[in-house]
Amino acid sequence: MSKPGDDEKEAPLDRGPSPWISREGEVVHPDAPAGSGGIGRFRMAGSLGSDGNGADDVRHPRAPSVRFEALSGDEKAEVLDGGVKVKEKPRNPPPRTVPRKIALKKTLPSFDLDVVLEIVADNDAGTISGAKTELDGSGVALTGIAFEINSAPGQEEAKPTDKVVALTGKATISGTATIQVVYGTVLGQRVLPEEEASWGRGTTPGDVAANDITIGFHESCHRDDYVAYLSASLPIQSHSFRVGMTVAQFDAEAARIGKAIDDWFEAAEAASRTKTDEVGTKMSEYVKTHPGSTGH
Repeated sequence: MSKPGDDEKEAPLDRGPSPWISREGEVVHPDAPAGSGGIGRFRMAGSLGSDGNGADDVRHPRAPSVRFEALSGDEKAEVLDGGVKVKEKPRNPPPRTVPRKIALKKTLPSFDLDVVLEIVADNDAGTISGAKTELDGSGVALTGIAFEINSAPGQEEAKPTDKVVALTGKATISGTATIQVVYGTVLGQRVLPEEEASWGRGTTPGDVAANDITIGFHESCHRDDYVAYLSASLPIQSHSFRVGMTVAQFDAEAARIGKAIDDWFEAAEAASRTKTDEVGTKMSEYVKTHPGSTGH
């Protein structure tokens, strides 16, 4: 009588799907409450790690990097496809964000522009959906100019009908605007700059040919758009402050300039959406066919 193993080896124990697959069919870490082979809800018997993942290019559940970075979309696809290789498109690393300050200075007859564009480090732990390059111009305002009136004895505040008898200083649009790329989440997973862009820059034929297809590349285009637009334009061409106007007219002109500053930054964002989002796979078309996607 032959003993097991004399003529043939015993078949290895089939432990079922990848340990990354929960019994509900979701890709989760085995130690998660909904996990498969760890301390959560067990799906298969045996010691964790004895049979690998069943998908060569997917990190092992005990790999140190898994503690800090979730599985990529490509890794998840490979696990869900039962180990079928998912070929990742060739791509350049996303451009590195270099924090810096860019001075926008112009001296014109009626006003001065003294604005700083500050590019700050990426926020990779944002609470937004998806990724976005945020332009915050709230720190920029009209400064430098004031008025004088001939006030009545004992008058503490200017009245709307009082006439301006003198202007002091020079109208200046000044302050700091910030530009920052923020990476949030999609369906509970952290968005990473090296992932593939869904629309706009990063999807055009030229970008694909150059292997510039990442989300980080896309967001860098928005950043470049903002800098280029604001550097080449002005919020106002002139103002109408003058001696003889009423205090109410002075305040109305100051409010008009304040709105023009806000519009300046909004126009930069609108121009960038046209230039960077509405090319290649257009954002406006993408959101129509992808429920839950809102664009920006």
